[in-house]
Amino acid sequence: MSAGSSIGRLVFGVDPRTSLHEGEVVKVNVDSAETYYQIISATIDQTGLDEGNASQSVRVAAGQLGRWEAEKATFSPIDWVAPAGELVEVTSGEGISATPPVGRCLVGHVPNSTFPVHVHVSDTITHNTALIGVTGSGKSYLAFHLIESYLDAGIKVLILDLTRQHWQFLQHRNPTALTGADGVDAWLASESTLAIHQFANATGGFPSVTAAFAEKCFEWLKGSTQLQAGVDVPGRLCIVLEEAHSLIPEWNQVAQQSDTQQVNRSARVILQGRKFGLGALLITQRTANVTKTVLNQCNTIFALRSFDQTGLDFLRNYMGEEYSQAISTLPDRTAILVGKASSSARPIILKISDFGDRWAGSQSSTAPVAGS
Repeated sequence: MSAGSSIGRLVFGVDPRTSLHEGEVVKVNVDSAETYYQIISATIDQTGLDEGNASQSVRVAAGQLGRWEAEKATFSPIDWVAPAGELVEVTSGEGISATPPVGRCLVGHVPNSTFPVHVHVSDTITHNTALIGVTGSGKSYLAFHLIESYLDAGIKVLILDLTRQHWQFLQHRNPTALTGADGVDAWLASESTLAIHQFANATGGFPSVTAAFAEKCFEWLKGSTQLQAGVDVPGRLCIVLEEAHSLIPEWNQVAQQSDTQQVNRSARVILQGRKFGLGALLITQRTANVTKTVLNQCNTIFALRSFDQTGLDFLRNYMGEEYSQAISTLPDRTAILVGKASSSARPIILKISDFGDRWAGSQSSTAPVAGS
């Protein structure tokens, strides 16, 4: 262990020939108990020697995960720095159970290990969640997986889908096609748990349609929810905003000035929806273009590979400098997860499970036009 280590950060040097990878887990003993850290960055150090020679080593920085709690299948942070000079070992977590507790959804594992990573299903809705990443990084399959977990939990899901791909991949869940917001009440009163609007016959701008759907959902839940003092309402309805940068754009990205008012309508619903069990799942590849009024309300963030500097600056506030710098080099199906719903109290790099096989062949299916 080297100078520069702190409570949340472990720094150590290794031989340049050592094979390590971003996201791997190492462990050290702190107060005679194994404590885990995750590699997040590495730099080459060079030390001058006699006669003009030099020696090189790799300086590794790892973020603290904490001690493993088997019953909760998660890490518990510690509040002190690892002892100087302590031996650092690489670990795969062999023998660790991947079964998440009740009410949680497995989303992946720590890279090159069996340590599971999961999220609290209801919290991802009531405290809002964002999936951020470029096309091809794996966010769509992760979104499908989260949506399926909501449906399995009996939570209603409304997808506002500009990409028109959700019907193809989720048609086995018998979705209801909605042509407009006037169909929301009937759908919410029915036994159907999944509804999709594909903007095929949208009148007005995308922000206007989004606001109309959001307000209809909010009013229905408000009228059907009996609030009790001191009792939180669990997630009941999730609005999925696919291509969120077009549905709730930032004020300087709107197509027409009146769209700003429409975005504000949606923002008010999302801000007030929690008390009635309403929340949102935002999916976007353009973080800079999504209104920060809503994005700042997303208490859980899945950050996949991204190159948008404005977006990286935004994410730095959530996860710190070193983690935000790692986002641009993340491999496919790899994400940094941070927030209330995460099974880790600290930011964690995870390899997203290969959910793609579940929907093999779905792309060849025909998606009906909404309302047909």
